[in-house]
Amino acid sequence: MAIDRMDTHSHRRELVWIAIVALILVGITVVQLFTTPRPLAPKLCGRCFAGLVPGRGTVFLQMNFSGDKVSGSGSLGADSIHLTGERDTSGNLQVRAIQWDGDGERTNGVFTGSIIPQPACFRGSWLPGGMTNPIRVELQQLADIMEVRRKAGLRIGRFGGTKEFTLIYPDFPSPLPFHRDINRRLRDHAVQAAKDFTGGALAHALDGVRWPGSHEWESENSIDVVYFSGELVSLKEFNYEFTGGAHGNGGDTGLNFISDGGQAREFQLADLFEPGGDWESCLSDVCIADLQRQQASSVTDGAIPKLNADEMGSFNVSPAGLQIHFSPYAVGSYAEGSFDVLVRWETLRSCLRTNGPTKLLTALNNSR
Repeated sequence: MAIDRMDTHSHRRELVWIAIVALILVGITVVQLFTTPRPLAPKLCGRCFAGLVPGRGTVFLQMNFSGDKVSGSGSLGADSIHLTGERDTSGNLQVRAIQWDGDGERTNGVFTGSIIPQPACFRGSWLPGGMTNPIRVELQQLADIMEVRRKAGLRIGRFGGTKEFTLIYPDFPSPLPFHRDINRRLRDHAVQAAKDFTGGALAHALDGVRWPGSHEWESENSIDVVYFSGELVSLKEFNYEFTGGAHGNGGDTGLNFISDGGQAREFQLADLFEPGGDWESCLSDVCIADLQRQQASSVTDGAIPKLNADEMGSFNVSPAGLQIHFSPYAVGSYAEGSFDVLVRWETLRSCLRTNGPTKLLTALNNSR
């Protein structure tokens, strides 16, 4: 009888251990299921339009749609703008163009109209701020705006952690090999960046179990069109990441491509200027003067009296001029945010390379 009871207890212990192991395996499977990123599938989220607006010059509008809400960015001539508005059930759009300056935000004007499928364009009107007579506009569709979104991790209450990545980028319908090569680069860049940021989600979630707190990491990014032609494409990538701490970090990076044998070749700042010339000093002087006007603290207090090529290396080319981007901390405190300087082509004419990227200069000259 005693032996039977021992066998029964032993059998029960075995069953308990089997149940514990089974629960652990199920738990690991569930955690892996929820922390493994879903397959990447870019989806359409907006449209990009370009054209001429009387009195404002070349216009680029990148409109992103979420239900009846419209957001985005773009440029009106030399002015960078943000877009906000609504789309009604009939597809009619009313979008405000907002510009930031030293006194805060102001409405630059309002676009009203609708997207026409054939030919693909935005057709409507532009009402500049302070005016009562709208101007008829028709802006051709330049690109589809695609979104890559990926989330990985598991969080329950204060425990666990997640990583979420979002990037929107243009996809040009052009048949030109140059534009198709850019499309491939942007798509590959979006997919790889999503994989890189969401990698290690299981370890991240376990860290959030051992040390509960702020483990909801995010990366929100967008690539906007600054200039587009058959020979030159200039894009601005905004990156923002929060990976714990008091605040996130972000900034703008220029992506500039010129057609080289039908392929996209990225060019750098020095490629625009005559080698051995004084362009670096000239460009620095213009940037320092404008940053002083904008009250960038590291410039106004004398900590940064001069800029080198690397410090001015994030740039875009536009019909109005050369746009130089300075991320937070670069020329001021984090609270001051980022700074942009527009250097008009007229200022740089004597320094520009005449026997270098001639296609780039031709594209810019034709757009002015």
